[in-house]
Amino acid sequence: MLLKAIRAELVKEPTSLMLFTIQDLSWKKQFVPFAKRLISGAMKNDGVSDPSVIKIAEHLFLGVIYLQRL
Repeated sequence: MLLKAIRAELVKEPTSLMLFTIQDLSWKKQFVPFAKRLISGAMKNDGVSDPSVIKIAEHLFLGVIYLQRL
């Protein structure tokens, strides 16, 4: 069902691209903590110290990394 929905969206918009990779699920165990440290460090370097703002930025940034539309 999901693949049919993705295909329908790709057919609707001819300039759309789909990108995927096949990886072992263990990559996420290493990547997510790394990305969160990176985001947290960047936010703190820019003077953002509110933990709730940093948590939101981590959530949004990880979503952008997981699903990108080229």
